[in-house]
Amino acid sequence: GEYKLDIRLVDCYDEDLIGVAVNFGDITINVVKDEEPTDPEKDGVVIGSADVEGKAGDEITVSLVIEENSGFAAMRLRIPTIPGLEFVSAKNGNIVDTLTVGTNADRTMLLWDSSTDSTATGILVELTYRITDEAEFGEYKLDIRLVDCYDEDLIDVAVGIGDVVIKVVEGE
Repeated sequence: GEYKLDIRLVDCYDEDLIGVAVNFGDITINVVKDEEPTDPEKDGVVIGSADVEGKAGDEITVSLVIEENSGFAAMRLRIPTIPGLEFVSAKNGNIVDTLTVGTNADRTMLLWDSSTDSTATGILVELTYRITDEAEFGEYKLDIRLVDCYDEDLIDVAVGIGDVVIKVVEGE
């Protein structure tokens, strides 16, 4: 349906603390039902990876590979930080020309953005991690989370992400 916003200004001042008049025009929001996301295996994007193995002190590379791709123009992925694995770098693959990487103590964010859809398959990104000396032996699962993905018409694209496992083994 259609809704009108009634925005009321409480106070507005300039840098010298002089009151400033603000006039809001009519603001209307039209709410429409979003399309249901499609099944990624039939009409979307499927991301997979081979398991990777290393020992404390090793740098290992995880290749995220697009196996199925109906087409997308932009995608954001969030990877929470895992104790024992230190993020080193992300190298863009051959799917979308532009990759922006943001990282902090809690997570790594990956953003691909293009004005046109890419339907290519192959390496999306190569993630390099260093296995810290404090890492315990065993399997670590990268919890790759989709933030959003859409095509050049700004329609959501379904994305399936397979398990990505890093196995820390004993070594010398």
